[in-house]
Amino acid sequence: MRDDPISGGILFFSTMGDPGANNQVSPDVIAPLDGASTVFTYGPPVYEGAAVKYGGDSYRVVFFGFGFEGIVNLLGDTETLRSQIMSDVLSWLHFSNQRGDVNGDGEIDLLDLIRTVNVNLGVEPGPTEYELWASDCTNDGTIDLFDLVGTANVILGTGTCEP
Repeated sequence: MRDDPISGGILFFSTMGDPGANNQVSPDVIAPLDGASTVFTYGPPVYEGAAVKYGGDSYRVVFFGFGFEGIVNLLGDTETLRSQIMSDVLSWLHFSNQRGDVNGDGEIDLLDLIRTVNVNLGVEPGPTEYELWASDCTNDGTIDLFDLVGTANVILGTGTCEP
């Protein structure tokens, strides 16, 4: 799975404990069928399938045998890890063109820029996982000035959200 576009750069995480939801008491073990592949496995002692993906001619799917909210990064920042995994999943599903579309309406406009500013400033209500992902134009795990400039570039027609 080191060469997998979703899990290739992720070496280790847990589905139990803090700061995760700490509610993964019975995660499912799943195995890929023909044409599918394993994305993540559970750690010792089982090393069985935790997530699989399938890419068909007209659709793609990623299925996790556990709740995404349970992901815990035991070696670093959990939110950054979750954002990376979600970004990699969405990219593999070909949703990468949605970065910058913070409100999810299919257009990148002034409302998206305003929400990105609010996310950057920590204005309530707090951002959803999707808003965090969509606001992060540079895909570096932080919402900062570069993300605001990327969104503004799209609105003005002078560039793209992503670097």
